[in-house]
Amino acid sequence: MSDTGVDTEVLHEYARYVDQAIVADVVTSYAQAEEHGCAPDGFTGLLEPLKPVMELLAGWVRDGMDFTKGRMEATAAGLVAVKEDYEKTDGDNAESFEGD
Repeated sequence: MSDTGVDTEVLHEYARYVDQAIVADVVTSYAQAEEHGCAPDGFTGLLEPLKPVMELLAGWVRDGMDFTKGRMEATAAGLVAVKEDYEKTDGDNAESFEGD
């Protein structure tokens, strides 16, 4: 049997890292952008008409965060599925070669 293989535990750890650390960083970054970059609270006088634009931008930031978070969670789930496939394939191959 070939010496090549996949360390499924490392793959699983990376999936966990993507799901927890990276998603948390993305959510934090978007939340800060929305809180500090899209806050029209101080808009008065001539800037008052810009409030709806800033609210629209804040909505886009939220939508971007939701999309990115969903994609990262799907990536993590895909990595876990690949890990499980590799484990099953390795198990099936080991079982097949035992008979030889």
